[in-house]
Amino acid sequence: MKYCESCNLWRPPRTSHCSECDFCVENFDHHCPWVGNCIGKRSYRFFLMFVNSTTILLLYTFACCIGTLILFGKETQTKKPEGVIYSAIASSPLSVIIGIYTFFIFFSLMGLSSFHSYLIVTGRSTWEEVSAKYNPYRKSFLWNCFFVWCPPFFPSFLSQKHRKQQHLVTCL
Repeated sequence: MKYCESCNLWRPPRTSHCSECDFCVENFDHHCPWVGNCIGKRSYRFFLMFVNSTTILLLYTFACCIGTLILFGKETQTKKPEGVIYSAIASSPLSVIIGIYTFFIFFSLMGLSSFHSYLIVTGRSTWEEVSAKYNPYRKSFLWNCFFVWCPPFFPSFLSQKHRKQQHLVTCL
């Protein structure tokens, strides 16, 4: 156990101090600027649900854009195949723009989902993977998945005073 001079407490194993939030976070994974919060023991499963559902939403949006272009192409069929593609793009240019945008974002988020799936299987966190720290808490594949997806709800160690201050900061 290490002593955190910022928080004035003894940190349990796998706990790190986040310089962004100025709190110690148990099973610290990373500070996510997209959700504006630290990802750790209590929030990792919700972060994974957010990333995975966003990935699925992007795949669905891309499929809808392709489906829209196919339907517009079938409506305006001509004898030349090139004419079908151009007429579909001309009749729905927004589907092309959104399709291209979601195509590139999908692969970025798919990479992030795959990386976090790898971390779950190996029982590591992003912080441990990046800093190449040894993790003696590795368990089996099933135990790691169970610990991420089905743990009990852990209590917060923040005092009531810190919770009110944190709530005021997030509300402003």
